[in-house]
Amino acid sequence: MRKERSPGLGSRSQVCLRRYCSASSHSFCPSCPAAPPLVWGSAALWLFFRGEVGWGIFVATWGLLLVSSIDNLLRPYLLTQANSLPVLLSFFGFLGGILAFGFIGVFLGPVLLAVGYSLFLEWQAADVPKRSPPGE
Repeated sequence: MRKERSPGLGSRSQVCLRRYCSASSHSFCPSCPAAPPLVWGSAALWLFFRGEVGWGIFVATWGLLLVSSIDNLLRPYLLTQANSLPVLLSFFGFLGGILAFGFIGVFLGPVLLAVGYSLFLEWQAADVPKRSPPGE
């Protein structure tokens, strides 16, 4: 008697390859600004395809209403609490870093802008004594 395979699964090596590709593609999620929807969205789709419609709706609703909204509200607040850089300026540092340096600019842009901003504030606050012309 022959065992029936479930449709669409393929051989064991294909399943392992699919899992490896899925895991490697999700490993880049923390560096992607749209990471939370990628994670809970793929989990909800997986549940829908497995026939778990109720759980799929629950995960999609939970992710849409709670996870993504908290992530979008808390991230700028926590970033501005960690440094004195305004949110809009850090956003411009993020965009400028991506345009100037590519992927590494996601991290390098805001850091360089924060250093430049701190140096500018220190320079502006410095008390420099006025010099008199050389004949007085």
